Amino acid sequence: MTILTALLSANAWFTLLLAPFIGSFLGVLITRLPVGEPVALSRSRCPSCRRTLAVRDLIPLLSWVLARGRCRSCGAALGWFY
Repeated sequence: MTILTALLSANAWFTLLLAPFIGSFLGVLITRLPVGEPVALSRSRCPSCRRTLAVRDLIPLLSWVLARGRCRSCGAALGWFY
């Protein structure tokens, strides 16, 4: 294995790990910009009960799976987009 191959492999893994976070941020943009909500200065909330989400709820994919696609507060179903 050459150094170039190892670097490409490391870059591929880094990109793979970073992709859910980039996708999550793009989802915030897609959801908030059309309705005029701030992007960087407001916290994420449940679309049903409006409860502010905790840090543990903001891990892309993992937190959604662990919560079984539901809000931890009100139990409302969250779509795959969230």
